[in-house]
Amino acid sequence: MSIKINVKNLKKSFGKHTVLKDFDLSVKKGESHVILGGSGSGKSVSLKCIIGLLKPDSGIIEIDGHDTQKMSAKEFEAILRKFGMLFQGGALFDSLPVWENISFSLINNQGMGKRQAIDLAVEKLASVGLGEDVAYKYPAELSGGMKKRVSLARAIAPNPEILFFDEPTAGLDPIMCTTIDSLITKCSKELGATTVTITHDIASLRRIADTVSMLYKGEVIWTGSLKEMDKSKNAYLQQFIHGSTDGPIKAS
Repeated sequence: MSIKINVKNLKKSFGKHTVLKDFDLSVKKGESHVILGGSGSGKSVSLKCIIGLLKPDSGIIEIDGHDTQKMSAKEFEAILRKFGMLFQGGALFDSLPVWENISFSLINNQGMGKRQAIDLAVEKLASVGLGEDVAYKYPAELSGGMKKRVSLARAIAPNPEILFFDEPTAGLDPIMCTTIDSLITKCSKELGATTVTITHDIASLRRIADTVSMLYKGEVIWTGSLKEMDKSKNAYLQQFIHGSTDGPIKAS
């Protein structure tokens, strides 16, 4: 199976504060990879660097074998069309109806017309278990779980090859967490997409992951399959997945 995402020695600092140091990540095509780590470990920054929202200080980011750091703006724009992302807070536009939120990138980047955009939004809403009536609502009229589903519909709207999920179950009750995880798995498989999810939710991880990396203080300290995770003797990993107060990770 070919490597879809390959990141080597990625570094990112904000002033004197180093967030990522020698960050490595390798994800195979069609794989569901989860980056595990506590708050402030650099999870969100790593995704934002890969997708181009942040510029890393140094390192290699390859998508399908092409180094994005050496691309022109036009070349990178073509790469970006391979991505879909569900942001932690949803990042829906409050002033736009749901259908326009879902089809936003296609309307603005590909000139999609209103009727086609509405039809696409309704189709994607059905994929995440929401009815046509939701297309005409505004984000303020939606529950937290509905906002997550609309955000997922927007992420899959362009039929991306790669999907990024930033804390997709944050702020949801246990039942809705399971629902969102099931939808993520379903939609990703339907698209045949490669997925990278960042989370600190162990139950969620177990539902969606093929492979796992643990990020600690800006470095990946363990990588392996879901099955290997429970057998690992890595003290940091075991402390984190069991939520223990005893171990090398100290509460801050």
